[in-house]
Amino acid sequence: MRKFLIAIALMVASCLSMPFAWATPEQDAAYTFVVRQNVGKTFMPMAWMTVSVTYTYAAIVENLGEEGAKKLISSEFEAALPSYQPQWNRNLANAYAKHMSVEELKSLAAEGQASKYARKLIEKQKVVGDDMRAASEPLLVSFVVGVLDKASRKSVAGKPR
Repeated sequence: MRKFLIAIALMVASCLSMPFAWATPEQDAAYTFVVRQNVGKTFMPMAWMTVSVTYTYAAIVENLGEEGAKKLISSEFEAALPSYQPQWNRNLANAYAKHMSVEELKSLAAEGQASKYARKLIEKQKVVGDDMRAASEPLLVSFVVGVLDKASRKSVAGKPR
């Protein structure tokens, strides 16, 4: 089963490096907005929230203590993040592109909360969030499974006997 999960994670990771070549003008504008306004920063807190409620994380804490577990998981997050953050950002862009126009997204990318479309952005958060959740849950699971697998093996190897 572990080999199967690792194979799935590798397959997902290889897809993450694919360019955003199929983008519509809305997706391009949305991606620019997501990157310029750092909207994708939610990935790490969501990953931490997911990791912290797992039995694997509890076992790592038992092996290394709370501080050691946090350091190890943080290190594994940082190592894996470059392979996952671009797809997270693309998923966000796709979600925003479904609900906002090119003009609105360009304004938001350039002006952030000062944009005249900032209120519409707030109004669309629920539907954008629902779309994002549906698109990104498998990505988040793949990220967390990979991180926990590596961290678990390291925590067992590093446990004093």
